[in-house]
Amino acid sequence: MEFYEKYLWKSQSLNPSDKIPTGIQNKIPLCNLLAGVLIRECTRNYSLKFSNIPFGWLKLIISNIIIKKDVDWDPERWNSFRSWFNFNNHHVKGKIEKSGLLKYLLRKKWDILLRDFSFKIENGIIKIEDNLTVPELELKNSAKSKYRLTRQDNQLVKSAHCFVKPGCIVDQNDRTLIHLENIDDQNALIQATDAVNKYYSHLMSDKAHKSKDFCKNSVEHFGAYRRFTSLPYTSANTASSHNLNHRSCVDNLLNSLVPLSNYINKFIQDYYGNMYLKLRNLSWGPFAPKPFGIFPMIAINFNILSNYHWDKLDAPNCLCCLIPLGDFQGGELYFPQLHTFIPLQPGKVVAFSSHYLLHGNFPLISDGIRHSIVYFVHNIFFHEDDNFNFMKIDDAELESKLHNNQGLNSKTPTFTKPRKFQTMEYTNDNNDINQRQRNLNN
Repeated sequence: MEFYEKYLWKSQSLNPSDKIPTGIQNKIPLCNLLAGVLIRECTRNYSLKFSNIPFGWLKLIISNIIIKKDVDWDPERWNSFRSWFNFNNHHVKGKIEKSGLLKYLLRKKWDILLRDFSFKIENGIIKIEDNLTVPELELKNSAKSKYRLTRQDNQLVKSAHCFVKPGCIVDQNDRTLIHLENIDDQNALIQATDAVNKYYSHLMSDKAHKSKDFCKNSVEHFGAYRRFTSLPYTSANTASSHNLNHRSCVDNLLNSLVPLSNYINKFIQDYYGNMYLKLRNLSWGPFAPKPFGIFPMIAINFNILSNYHWDKLDAPNCLCCLIPLGDFQGGELYFPQLHTFIPLQPGKVVAFSSHYLLHGNFPLISDGIRHSIVYFVHNIFFHEDDNFNFMKIDDAELESKLHNNQGLNSKTPTFTKPRKFQTMEYTNDNNDINQRQRNLNN
């Protein structure tokens, strides 16, 4: 372990500033987005586009309602805003005659919306962090409640922001929360889609090749892990420890993903140079392969949807990259904290702060096949101390340890017949597309 830490394991900690993008044409500040959501919610004018709300009114809402740092009310500006508000108001109660009443309604609605969000406001700064302002379970239940209502009437949350154009939603420090871009390399996308479809069909037809993860959750992780151990190791899905005959199937899949992995690496390099350099220099020695470039790990979701969750083990100062594959309608990616959803379709990549942002999928609205690949960085790949040059190591003792540990994993069983876990019928209503489609139709 000492030899590994000093000579093989190299890491440089990521900083919050590494999530600041460069070269982005379309940036949406978080405060502006929330002000737009508040206006849409209060006017009930759900067709009102974010781009059609004058910046001056967004700024007024931010300073006087959301941040509340501007204590000087400008009656003339508020009267002008009230006129614009009434013109765009679709609420059944009709026009608002007094600016004071409009301020009251906006503040009341903001307080209601704020209770659904896991962020807090300190000194005029909106902070999205681990210390939630509401219990985690309460926030998840709130999101699930909205999802159930959505499933019942087959509509999305009406006031939510629909994020469709390439660009970024950024916090007040200009750090990316969500980044949406088009994938220009269609060949890489087609090759990845074909490979994942073939792999999925193969597992569905050959039970002996199914992993426990696939049987239970229709998800497999490939790459390197370091959970509950001192040294990183190849994931069980990559090593095919459940069936050695399955290794060639995994090799074919991962080789087919190389062009897409290269594209995602280039995406990070182009927009997040510091993050790319630090991840590129991250090294774990011979214990952990790097088939995905700067990313130690990928997860492939096979024809499933995701319920609301945080990825708390993902590096907080990094972004995950999600690529949808298949042929489907619906399944939008929803971020309840930001009141934002993305209509996922093949040909898109969504990078987002998976550690901090609660996220999940709306149901599909028709039959189809929906896979997704998620590139991510596990937090435990970064050592607490980035400099091991001053460690005192007994080289003779290390050589003895390395020699004694040789061949410990040389014997791996081979199974040709399906085992019990591969033949069991698992029910996972949270993720199963067919089950959620049946619920939608009921």
